[in-house]
Amino acid sequence: MKATTIQKKPPIDITVLKIRDISANTYKTYEKEGIGKVRISNNSNSLLSNVKVSFMIYEFMNSPSEVEVKELWPEKSVEIDLKPVFNDKILTLKETTSVKAEIKAVYFSQGDMRSYSTLHPVTVIREQRYTAIDENRFLTALQNLDKASMKKPEKEVIQKIKAKLETDEELIQTLKKKGLSYGEIVTCIYLMDRGKRLDDILSVRTKGQSWQDIIGSYNIYLEDVTDILKEVESAVSKKKSKGKSKTR
Repeated sequence: MKATTIQKKPPIDITVLKIRDISANTYKTYEKEGIGKVRISNNSNSLLSNVKVSFMIYEFMNSPSEVEVKELWPEKSVEIDLKPVFNDKILTLKETTSVKAEIKAVYFSQGDMRSYSTLHPVTVIREQRYTAIDENRFLTALQNLDKASMKKPEKEVIQKIKAKLETDEELIQTLKKKGLSYGEIVTCIYLMDRGKRLDDILSVRTKGQSWQDIIGSYNIYLEDVTDILKEVESAVSKKKSKGKSKTR
């Protein structure tokens, strides 16, 4: 007769109740809304104390999100919401991809620190927010403003942008010193006027993120930015009206 092998449950168990797909374009919302829920169960006969449950996707998080359970009694379980904080590297994704999330529980049992972890697949969706036509119109408008600006004195261009966007010259000069073209400056100020932080905008831009993807990540319509670029380009290109000559 063969002996029956009885598999012993680990002292602590992690059950994934729900983990939804992640949209790269709205990655900042998950630290509040969460992406799912796990159940932590105590399978042992001992009280588990200071149970730290962490969630980590190494590709797109600087550090794991953690929740601490002070006490987990024998044969009891607790459900925990997963609210990860993703970094802006997630915006560099070119297509939808699957990654592994590590869910880990570190706990104390009878004075000893122990841990248990599991891996769970997570799909990160890279949505195409705009059509190729939308992107082409935006890029054309940006380039046209840059071309028009090259034909005008710098002071005149800055004054036109200042008046059209109701901004100050110091900000325009600051962005110019950072190497932005006038089209990029207008785009950047437009985003800032809608509550976006300059450091955040420039951070993802310097990492190679396109302007259209940056705009999309903020849920702003690309055509609205295209329109303001066209308006500024029109103002910059406009010739100064000459006064009528006096008749004697």
